Amino acid sequence: MLLHLLPHAFSSGKLLNQKLSLWFHSALLTLLLPATLSAQTINMVWQDVFGGTNEERCHTMQPTSDSGFIVVGRTWSNNDDLADAEYLRQALLIKYDANGNRQWHKTYGGSSTDHSFYTEQLPDGNYLMALESQSTDGDVPENNGNQDFVWLKLDSVGNIIGEIVYGASLHDHPSCMRRTSAGNYIMVGGSLSNDGIVTGHHGSSDYFDIWVVMLDANGNWMWGK
Repeated sequence: MLLHLLPHAFSSGKLLNQKLSLWFHSALLTLLLPATLSAQTINMVWQDVFGGTNEERCHTMQPTSDSGFIVVGRTWSNNDDLADAEYLRQALLIKYDANGNRQWHKTYGGSSTDHSFYTEQLPDGNYLMALESQSTDGDVPENNGNQDFVWLKLDSVGNIIGEIVYGASLHDHPSCMRRTSAGNYIMVGGSLSNDGIVTGHHGSSDYFDIWVVMLDANGNWMWGK
């Protein structure tokens, strides 16, 4: 196929050398890559199955400073591996070492629906979690009307050492959080609200707008847009 196409490529008479080189190498890579992949053998080093009799989901995973990693998601169980969970429908954080050994796990939230799409380790070894919560009990004693943004600071083994709730009367959910070079935090998610600290919603409250929130190093409000 490649040899068949080469005469046609030269027949234009004005094909630049760099474009021909790029085309040739792309075509060659397309021919060789499947053979290279098929020659590789992928072996499972280890596996771990974690959960209870209901549903568990992994939303993301992040590396940790000890060459291990954390798994972030949610659980609807309170039995088997999650027998210590006080409620159903909570956020779930699992810590593994570099060899895949489970070191600890924690659940976060209350009696309503709570979950997290993002948690990261801080330079001091603690963790920061962006929690979406509808609860008014358990780990989240307040709520502004529906789902809220919750800034959770955790110690090195997942215990809560700081918590602040942000939101308005409708559904507000964090999807991601990042630490800035200045040591502040940006939380980004969606919002249906147009009251309280959430202003400027566009169109119908049936559709989410993007909500960006800037918090200082201690989780205190700086601005939201």
